[in-house]
Amino acid sequence: MNHGWEIRPLQDICNKASSNLMQKNIDSENGKYPVFGASGIAGYIDYYVQAKDYIGIIKDGSGVGRVSVYPKESSLLGTLQYIIPNENMDLRYVAYALKSMNLAKYVSGAAIPHIYFRDYGEEKIAVPSIKTQSKVADELDKLNELIEIKRNQIKDLDALAQSLFNETFSSIGETVPLSFYVNALVGGKSLASKEVSPNKVLKSGAVTYDYFDKNSTKYLPVDYTPDAEHSVSTGDLIISRMNTAELVGACAYVFDVDDNVYLPDRLWRIEYKSNANPIYLWKSLISESAKGQIRSKASGTSGSMKNISKPLLLSINIKKVPISIQQQFAERIEAIEAQKNRVEASIADLETLLASRMDYWFND
Repeated sequence: MNHGWEIRPLQDICNKASSNLMQKNIDSENGKYPVFGASGIAGYIDYYVQAKDYIGIIKDGSGVGRVSVYPKESSLLGTLQYIIPNENMDLRYVAYALKSMNLAKYVSGAAIPHIYFRDYGEEKIAVPSIKTQSKVADELDKLNELIEIKRNQIKDLDALAQSLFNETFSSIGETVPLSFYVNALVGGKSLASKEVSPNKVLKSGAVTYDYFDKNSTKYLPVDYTPDAEHSVSTGDLIISRMNTAELVGACAYVFDVDDNVYLPDRLWRIEYKSNANPIYLWKSLISESAKGQIRSKASGTSGSMKNISKPLLLSINIKKVPISIQQQFAERIEAIEAQKNRVEASIADLETLLASRMDYWFND
């Protein structure tokens, strides 16, 4: 809703100084200043824009249309559009207004998607007094600050889990091959369909960050009957056999999963023995020691994709730990994960509230 405020086009209250940005604290060369692209210095420009806080919008490639506020001290990239609101506009208010817009509808280009200010500059926003703009921005900033506090709590809990792993097992010197704990590695099939189906298959990204993402799925073909052995259940331990050199061997414990979800061929379920707790195996397999071994054993002709065979994965060494100690450790990890779930639920509530307040201030 516009709250009775004046409505004006974005281009009337902002200036797009340049699609190329320069960094103030680097000396010029014959009056020219370097422009930073995605891969480093991209070239030189013939003029200089006075450094000030600005709004940056990714103009092309990955993340095109994403809006952020940058302080004048930050390194400026040529991959951003450089937008400065007029003096009677609160920069934060304008940034939130931009975030509330559907900028995606202005993205064009198939190979390299891009966006132009000349198109979305005609978008209209409500323009109250500068005092009211600041009040709105302060409210939304506070919600974002609360969200960031919660996200830092998640990081602290992850650090606590890592510290607990080190504290519990650092004194244990004896190691055994993974096969000591594992009976088999089970893979599935990577079939996919755009048609809605009752059955889904995991994407490789479901374990990319060493945590299970239950939403990283795609539909299986409607006429395909999945093998029951390929189903994914709570308590499973999933590992990636194929990915980039950094991500091959990514591993996650399944705390929660929807019904009728199945394994692809790039992910294996670890069938563990009775002498193993899956949470202990999970934390062991994402340790720096195990990851280093996996990377050294992975092979592949492509520089970007690596693959590890079952025998080589089963040959990596992890610590030999009695099952009783494994289970005690797992109980502590489960308590930490339960606390993380509560924090994540709080984040979701705050994000919903933020979206609602942005909708109230900026949308009809």
